[in-house]
Amino acid sequence: KECYKTIGKSSKEFNNTSLVIYHGPVGTSRNYVEFLNFYSPCFCSLYYNTKRNTYDFGQLLTEEISFNKKYKEFKNHYAGFIKSLLITQVPHHGAKSNWNSAIIKDLPNSSFWVVSAGLRNKYGHPSYDVVTEIGISGRRCFWSNEMSIITIQSKTEW
Repeated sequence: KECYKTIGKSSKEFNNTSLVIYHGPVGTSRNYVEFLNFYSPCFCSLYYNTKRNTYDFGQLLTEEISFNKKYKEFKNHYAGFIKSLLITQVPHHGAKSNWNSAIIKDLPNSSFWVVSAGLRNKYGHPSYDVVTEIGISGRRCFWSNEMSIITIQSKTEW
C-alpha cells in the first residue's frame, strides 16, 4: 500500500507496482506437457505437441512491470526458478519500452512466450520488435487477445 502513496496516482511509475508471480509444481515430480494449442481466426490453429519431459513446469506472470528497471533484482529474486520456466508472459503487453533483451538468454528453457494485448489498443502493443526478437531466438510467441484461445495441458506424476 505504501508504494502507491510514494509514486502518486498520475505517475508513469504506477505500472512498476505490478506483481510478478512464479507458479509451478512443488516437490519432486515429473511433468509432461502434452500439448499447447493456439487458435486465432487470423492465424488459424497452431498445435504443438511438445512431448517434453520438463520435470519443472513453471510459468512466470509479469503483468505491467518494466524489465528495464531493477532487472538485476528481478533476476536475483527468481534465480532458483529460472531454469524451470517453460512459459513466460511478456511484460507490459509487449511494449518495447518495458522489454529487456537479456531476458531471452536469462530464461534458457522458456520456450513459450505469451503477450496479452487487445487487438485495437491505442498503444500499438505488442511491439513488432519484441515479438520478432522472441521469434528469432527460436522461441514461440503467442498473442492472447479477444480473438484467440490458448490451451495448455500437462500431466504431473508424483
